[in-house]
Amino acid sequence: MKTSILIFIALISFTSFSQVDCAKFKIGKFINIDKDKPKTTIERNDSIQTERMGEIEVKLEITWINECTYKLKLVSGNIAFWKSRPKNAPNRELTVTITKTTNSSYFQETKIEGNDYVYKSEIIIVE
Repeated sequence: MKTSILIFIALISFTSFSQVDCAKFKIGKFINIDKDKPKTTIERNDSIQTERMGEIEVKLEITWINECTYKLKLVSGNIAFWKSRPKNAPNRELTVTITKTTNSSYFQETKIEGNDYVYKSEIIIVE
């Protein structure tokens, strides 16, 4: 009986600590940390995400699928954005999943519609 109770408590503790709390990352200002790319700043409200990387700026429509997954669809980009893209490149939807959270950041995996590539990075809250 004692063993069963200990196992039950261990399972509850494990599931409590393995949950990801994504609510505080739905709206706010963030920075994408990626050692291989220039710093990207992100501003997100309940429906639009704006990303800036150097001179490039894009606005994306955000649709939350569940607590920790959302889709991004291109709404508009500035001249620098359009110049940086190959001509006739399709505007593919992105699916972003928050995989881990800390007090001040989250880790994400981004998948591009129709592509097997998965982009992984850490996003930090800007206070």
